[in-house]
Amino acid sequence: MDWLSAENTIVVLTAVLGLAATVGALWYERRVPRRGAQAASPRRRGVPAEPERPFGTSGRAPR
Repeated sequence: MDWLSAENTIVVLTAVLGLAATVGALWYERRVPRRGAQAASPRRRGVPAEPERPFGTSGRAPR
């Protein structure tokens, strides 16, 4: 059994670890919902869709 050496065992374990990491990453990507362009939506971030007062007003009550 010349092929059963420490070097070959390390190579096989490294390859298995790499495959497990790849499968785990793919599984996680499919399991967790994506937050792409919709994450920048004002409503999802809690920002008002329209300003409370029009632009150009000083915020004081009109006289």
